[in-house]
Amino acid sequence: MTDTIAAGDGELTPRQMRTAQRNFTLFSFLNVVSFHLLTGNLIALYALRLGAGDLLVGVLYSFIPLGQLVPLLGRLIVRRLGTVRTMGIFWIARYALMSPILLAPLFANNSAPVSIWLIAASVVGFNLARGVAITGHNAIVGAITTETERGSFLSRNQLVIHTAGIGAGLAIGLLLQEESPLFLYSLLMAAGIVIGLSSTRLVFRFPEPPAPDRAGGFLASLGRTLRRPGVPRFLTLLAVHSFAVSMVLPFLVVYAKRAHGLGDNTAMLLGAVGGAGAIAMALVSAFVIDRVGAKPLISLFTATLAVTTVMLAVAPPLDSVTAVWVYLGVVFFFATFGAAGATSANSVYYFNLTPSADRLNLGILYFLVVGIPASLGSLGGGLVLDLLRSVRGLETSDVYRVYFGALAVAYVGIIMLAARLERLGAYRVHDLLGLFASPRDLRALALLHRLKGSRTSDTEQSLVRRLGGTPSRLAAPDLLRRLDSPRFAVRSEALDSLADMPATDELARALIAEVSGQPFTTAHKAADLIGRKRLTDGVEVLRNSLTSPDVFLVGKAMVALAQLGDQSSRATIEELFRSTENPRLLIHGAAALELFGDPASLDDVLAVLERAPSRYVRDEVILSAAGILEMANSFYPLYQGFLGNARHGLAMVTDYVAEHQERARLAPATLNLVTALVAGFPDLPAFRAAAGDALEQIPVVVRDVPLTAILAEALARPATGELEHFRFLLAATIAYYAWRRL
Repeated sequence: MTDTIAAGDGELTPRQMRTAQRNFTLFSFLNVVSFHLLTGNLIALYALRLGAGDLLVGVLYSFIPLGQLVPLLGRLIVRRLGTVRTMGIFWIARYALMSPILLAPLFANNSAPVSIWLIAASVVGFNLARGVAITGHNAIVGAITTETERGSFLSRNQLVIHTAGIGAGLAIGLLLQEESPLFLYSLLMAAGIVIGLSSTRLVFRFPEPPAPDRAGGFLASLGRTLRRPGVPRFLTLLAVHSFAVSMVLPFLVVYAKRAHGLGDNTAMLLGAVGGAGAIAMALVSAFVIDRVGAKPLISLFTATLAVTTVMLAVAPPLDSVTAVWVYLGVVFFFATFGAAGATSANSVYYFNLTPSADRLNLGILYFLVVGIPASLGSLGGGLVLDLLRSVRGLETSDVYRVYFGALAVAYVGIIMLAARLERLGAYRVHDLLGLFASPRDLRALALLHRLKGSRTSDTEQSLVRRLGGTPSRLAAPDLLRRLDSPRFAVRSEALDSLADMPATDELARALIAEVSGQPFTTAHKAADLIGRKRLTDGVEVLRNSLTSPDVFLVGKAMVALAQLGDQSSRATIEELFRSTENPRLLIHGAAALELFGDPASLDDVLAVLERAPSRYVRDEVILSAAGILEMANSFYPLYQGFLGNARHGLAMVTDYVAEHQERARLAPATLNLVTALVAGFPDLPAFRAAAGDALEQIPVVVRDVPLTAILAEALARPATGELEHFRFLLAATIAYYAWRRL
């Protein structure tokens, strides 16, 4: 035995975690092969060969979850030996206790009851030892996975388990015959014991889970848990689901043999088809469970299992071998798909619902809530089938119609119970169904799966960029995590991709942290997103950013505060705008004042033109002034034309005047004032005279605030009045307000 990795002093390193996950996966593979050779359908077929009835098959199946009734004993042993040593020692013990089953064929002919008792005793010992061994199973899984990857790891592990199960089922099905000799069963079971023992060495390599600091006793953990909202409801669902599943799956192979007369080999091969359903489940679950949450998958998988019970209840006559294979293949596939999927989703929901400190104790509770109903379900299923078979007039097919029909009705109630679970941040069921119907979301899932395995910043950056082109809200959590990247390019791409994602509290918190923690890099992009998405929680950090030495951040913060309508910061922004010479701050300050929309800001905006700024600043300032004058949409195409060719721009103003005169006629004197502006535009003195006359007759008033004087004063200032671009703004403004006042 090798020393286990100590995980109690802190979290495992990523390398240790990957090694532990690989060991766990290999252990799961070997264990499931061994399990298929020692229990399940093979035991059921063996018992049927020895003359067992439905009740006895149910009893044998009830021993499988029997081991989940003894974790309380396992907990005491774990406290003395540790989680890993307890699991390893009792894993060895379970195969030792299973060994007597190898002797069963010796008594088959003369003492069949002795054979049955040997089988029963071996199965009981096997599962009791297993029950002690798995006490710390959930704690080990919790130690070797992180919260963000736990669901996908469990799903991938399920994929390995069910793949191994299919392989084992196919191998057994090919080795068995219609009526196989009993010694062949012994050989298969001996192989299962050897494989199981070989897997035990991997157990001792698992990391020892950290001892909980505050878990206390089992009853204390139980009390804390039951007081949490939603826990009693989940435990009820867990128990009812376990009971119902154990009334379905164990009897599928019995149904195949009794209702359709299939041989041992065919029944085992159908079991392998069921394993394919479990693999399909694992593939689906691995892609989506960490993205959409466990709750909708619980409902979806439970509904799938309900549909299969309906199919069994209404099964038509199957007159050909092909019909039997197709129909029963579909039933086995989707029954296992639904049962395994619901079990996996329930497990993930349990991890999300329970704190890590209580995980060992509540793992025991989990096994008890699953194990007791499962045992009762198997026993109850066998008993009900035996009782139905004793009813006169009921054919074998009718027995199973009644049995599975009643279960179909029960599953309706289970689906309703699943719908009432606490969401824990998960998607709704109809959202999940919409996801599967959306090529965009499916593409996002594929990209997210690749992103999870990326190892270089270039790959990460490329995938993040492609996610932004999806866009799917599934990507939001992963994109938010990319904001922790040390690489500027990755964070920048993530912020660009988040632009099309819905606004959430998580997004607001991440952007606020980015603004405060990433100046000179991506803080300005985060500030821009806070404003565009109207995230009011970000007001405080944006206000603080106005004094940052990062001018990119200051500019975006000014605009974002204006988008959020933060009037308290307007005075600070106006002062920054008046005092700065930085072109970037002038541009963003003008945009912010336009967004605030206070007409009194026009004076500050036009004053910037006196500082002889560069062309690109001048254009932004003039357009912002047009916005404050509430004529942005009308002025923008005119100004574009003017920038391309001054004459063309003036001609567009002339057309504007003519078109509006046709709709609402101005008095001839007023019309002459407007047209004189265009005619006198090239001559500065003539334009100033015409504009002065026009402003006296055509007042410019925005929301009851007169702006005529501000425009006249700007025209009188040499540096501003001589600027053709301002004069064009003034001409367009007078033309606009000439008709606006009508």
